[in-house]
Amino acid sequence: MNLELFSINATRPYITRLNLSALIQKEVTECFRAQAADFVTRHPNPVAFEAGYKLEEDEKFVIGQYDDIIGMFNAVAAPLSIPVISPSADALDNIKGLFVGDDIGGHITIFIQRFEKRRILARNGLTMVFSNGCYEKLSGDGLSLDTKIMARLRGTELEFTSFHFARRVLDLDGYLAAATNDDILNFCNQGPIYCDSPDQVIDISDNLVRTKIALVMRDRVWDVVPINELKAKAEAFGISLTIALHNGSDSIIIPTQRSELKRLLKFLDEDYYESSLTGRKFVSNSKAPVQLQP
Repeated sequence: MNLELFSINATRPYITRLNLSALIQKEVTECFRAQAADFVTRHPNPVAFEAGYKLEEDEKFVIGQYDDIIGMFNAVAAPLSIPVISPSADALDNIKGLFVGDDIGGHITIFIQRFEKRRILARNGLTMVFSNGCYEKLSGDGLSLDTKIMARLRGTELEFTSFHFARRVLDLDGYLAAATNDDILNFCNQGPIYCDSPDQVIDISDNLVRTKIALVMRDRVWDVVPINELKAKAEAFGISLTIALHNGSDSIIIPTQRSELKRLLKFLDEDYYESSLTGRKFVSNSKAPVQLQP
């Protein structure tokens, strides 16, 4: 039996169904089943999820009591009850991931791909596809699938190979231990991050701040993006990074006001993004337009 294809979206409705032709549905089914088999073959060894653990090539993280809060299993059980996604670039820009549900041994298993904005085929500008021996203009907005499965959900057991990418599609923050006071002290003097009043940071750190600090410490975006680039990207979203010389090198100064600290942590955790289609800037958890400061 061919499988239905669903999208996981950043805003309501959090799940929509893609209306596929019979031929495409068959190819989507074959694609996901091949990728699912590859996922199982490549990553046979489960490891209980631990934020600081670095997986080996043949390993995968497992969360044993994952809560399917958006209702992926319900969607697979009753696909016609799920609204069909609008065939527009704006709707495609709202997609975070794609999934199917397959009957494996009498039980439904969910297979999930992440969806990147670069996979949107939009009509803005001139987009061409090769067909019947020549290039033709793309007549509608479209998308392409990823080349691998990101996660597998069996009952309440979620398996994935990258926490960084999995949490871009699924809500996993609640499964990550919040930063302790010692973690915060370490964060306040880690690499190009500095605060001369770490006790004040501890005092203003609620659960959200502690969770964000744990996530930021795990991903260490400053190891990938130089400080000057971080500052420029922050300014594009109206976020002012205070940079000062510490121990002979430029460091990001951690604010001791809670609202400013949360804005900094959301930025370092990549909660801000720019639409690939319109250039509009959003906060990813709510997709609310960013209000730039004058």
